[in-house]
Amino acid sequence: MNKGHKNRAGRTGMTARALLVALIVKQMMQCSYRKLESEMISNLNYMKLAEINAEEKHMFSKSALQANLTVIQPETWETIIHTITKFGIEEEVTSCAEVRIDSTAVAVNSSYPNDTKLLYQGIERLQHRSKRLAELWNGKKEIKDNKRKAKEIYLKVLFRQTEDINYSLKKLIKLAKNSCQIGRKIVEKYESKKFENEKYYRIYDELQTLIAMVERVIMQTEIQMYYGKRIDADERVHSYSEPHARFIVKGLRDRVLGRKLFLITNRDGLVATAKLTEKNNNDCAMLKQIVDAHVEQYGAPYRLAGDRGFISHPNISYLKDINVKTIGLALKGSFKREHLDITNNNYRFMQKFRAGVEANISHLKRSFGLRKCNWKGARNFESGVLSAIAVYNILKLSKLLLI
Repeated sequence: MNKGHKNRAGRTGMTARALLVALIVKQMMQCSYRKLESEMISNLNYMKLAEINAEEKHMFSKSALQANLTVIQPETWETIIHTITKFGIEEEVTSCAEVRIDSTAVAVNSSYPNDTKLLYQGIERLQHRSKRLAELWNGKKEIKDNKRKAKEIYLKVLFRQTEDINYSLKKLIKLAKNSCQIGRKIVEKYESKKFENEKYYRIYDELQTLIAMVERVIMQTEIQMYYGKRIDADERVHSYSEPHARFIVKGLRDRVLGRKLFLITNRDGLVATAKLTEKNNNDCAMLKQIVDAHVEQYGAPYRLAGDRGFISHPNISYLKDINVKTIGLALKGSFKREHLDITNNNYRFMQKFRAGVEANISHLKRSFGLRKCNWKGARNFESGVLSAIAVYNILKLSKLLLI
């Protein structure tokens, strides 16, 4: 892993086996990369399991671990999840004949957003990126410092030291617009000079994206302040560091800024299928897509259980069409057991079976870090969630094999 560096004098990368052992240790202990480095170096059992000699301890530096863990694509982790489950089926220690479906919210590592905070953070980030880019031609002195004024206004609003919040918001909007103008001038100057430094091109690209996001924040703040309207959640900016995150609402529980995760687990608690969605999708609308992905890998299940969020007439017809013999979706409203073609005893059995998925989700959140994923960026967030599920499956299957 990670052997694509150009410098031939550097050390070789980690093996895939060593990386998998490191990931299992990290998810089990829920530790930082610094803590993981010391654990991998000090524990001879981990070294032996990873097939690494004691002389090669330098391979477990925190920077190497982070670089290697984040380089793996979400699709790879998804394949690993399927491979683990299929191996369990081949060894006849588990089965996908009886499955249950549910959804949960996974939070991103970002603070709760509001317009005042987003405006201040936008000004702060614009100032930083603009100064970094202006270093190329020693133009830092040309940039007006709006950060100090913005921080003063933001803290007054935060600690309620101002009587007119709208007046403070107008000041912040003015500073944000000014920072956007400065950023655009820096971008134009960079384009005119035609620099070829890859490092600064990344900052140039980030600055362009940031200007567009800050302008959207200004727009959504003005619409709410002047017209009393709120923009649709899918069109709003909730976070600069995690723009892929959305507010997930499930029942009467608190809103979570993150992504929605759909899971299909079997009787033994193995996660057979896991899908992250980009929006706060309705459970009912997502059943066909999730079950299709499951059927593609394992075939149609004999029994399927789910809560009342997944029940609808089209979903019942679809499950009957793919030959699911026992449909155990929880009833609501005008739905009756006759719609599911299920007896009273079977319905009660399926609802007790369905409740097991709640324990699987609780275990994932408490012991494998799925309450909040700290991996930054949309791709890394997906990798972090799916890697936690892969480790969970490895530990579950190892217990089944030992029984």
